Amino acid sequence: MSNQARYDDDESVAALKRYNEIAGTCYSKGNYERALRYYEKALSISIKVLGPEHLDTTALYNNIAGVYYAMRDYTKALEYFEKALLIRERVQGKEDVSTAMLYNNIGGVYYARNENAKALEYYEKALEIRKKKLGSDHHSTATTYGNIALVYKDLGDYVRALEYSKKDLVVSEKVLGPDHPSTAITYSNIAGIFAELGDYAAAREYCMKALAVFKDKFGEGHPYTKAVMSSVRGLKENMNCDTE
Repeated sequence: MSNQARYDDDESVAALKRYNEIAGTCYSKGNYERALRYYEKALSISIKVLGPEHLDTTALYNNIAGVYYAMRDYTKALEYFEKALLIRERVQGKEDVSTAMLYNNIGGVYYARNENAKALEYYEKALEIRKKKLGSDHHSTATTYGNIALVYKDLGDYVRALEYSKKDLVVSEKVLGPDHPSTAITYSNIAGIFAELGDYAAAREYCMKALAVFKDKFGEGHPYTKAVMSSVRGLKENMNCDTE
């Protein structure tokens, strides 16, 4: 009986892995409903075989939340992120880097819902842990700097937004390099802040940096490239208006 029981568990774990891989592929292709179905199948097996508080189970809660986030169902996304968070806090503690990841993700949901105070609360929790555990120069820390900058921009505090964006940029250029798409996103974000401040020349400078990377990495037809090209045209018009 013991051999048979282990065989069944091995089969279940194999199915879990297979469902998880299929879900990930579907998600990457934008087939969110199919991804959700396979993640839920994997979750059901994980709870039964590994347990409701196993790390693989919490990872699936996080993945399911990510699918709901992509579908813009922020209520469901928050529900699943919080399920994962409760377990992570209990099992790994409130200062673990995986807990910080969930704080960051929850902050993203609140940001998407325009609840900036709550977003800032969770982003700052994530930042504190990441600086302490990973260091100020880690790319995950830079991500949180950038996310905080976006909140401050939405709040109209452009000075603080620029401060955090530049912290993000220093780390991104150092760790990822100036030609990395993530760094280019930071260039684009900084351009947006300078535009809000009315410094169109600086905004255009950072837009052109972002544009060069996006063209090289993705081509002219990619949405990122098109968005920055549109921003460059808008900035040119504003600069022309200022000189008239």
